[in-house]
Amino acid sequence: MLKKIIRFVLRFLTNLFGGSTDSPSNEQSTGRVEVESLPYVRVENLLSQGERAFYRPLLAAVRDRYEVFSKVRLADVIKCPRDHQKQRSYWGKIKGYHLDFILVDPDTTRPLLAVELDDRSHTGRGGARQRERDRFKDDCLQAAGVPILRVQARQAYAPTELAVAVDRLLGVRSSDGS
Repeated sequence: MLKKIIRFVLRFLTNLFGGSTDSPSNEQSTGRVEVESLPYVRVENLLSQGERAFYRPLLAAVRDRYEVFSKVRLADVIKCPRDHQKQRSYWGKIKGYHLDFILVDPDTTRPLLAVELDDRSHTGRGGARQRERDRFKDDCLQAAGVPILRVQARQAYAPTELAVAVDRLLGVRSSDGS
């Protein structure tokens, strides 16, 4: 009887403070939760409509020269060296950021160029916080030596224009010598 009262109190306190409703003793003993109790569902699309409209032209722009990854965490592209005295603090500052796209070397997956698509959330009065986050992200990438291409969101994109911008930032000479 005492065990039932303790379980009830634990569940009540867990619900009160926003924790899981799973039995703590079951989760601790097995290290697992009941799948049916998890509230997750698959997202409809990994990329937003605007990102999908940009993705194909970006692929066409880089053809077989680079791989394109999307929704990559900033902390997977840049890092603070482990021996830095404030390594954990600096990791904490970037852990919540992601990049819309990253171009990588197809053989090594070395990050070469970050690509950010700036939509309406980056402009106007409401965009001040987003612009501040963008500046921080840009500064971090610059410090790590990763160039960034920011593209203003629009209806359509020309792969040739994107290719020129990518080549310029990566220091690649185009076939016309420019």
